[in-house]
Amino acid sequence: MTNNTWGGRRPNSGRKKVGNAVLYCRMPQEAVDEIKASAKKENLAVGDNLIKQLGL
Repeated sequence: MTNNTWGGRRPNSGRKKVGNAVLYCRMPQEAVDEIKASAKKENLAVGDNLIKQLGL
């Protein structure tokens, strides 16, 4: 039998982390509408507007 090294997990393979995370949450539709309206008013993406509002 031969030692086949094709396939499987290998060190340092795959996509590297870019530093940002994805957040999923449930909230009332009114809150979502308000967040989106605020982001649009500031001409920012929703995530960027939330970061700004939180002072981060």
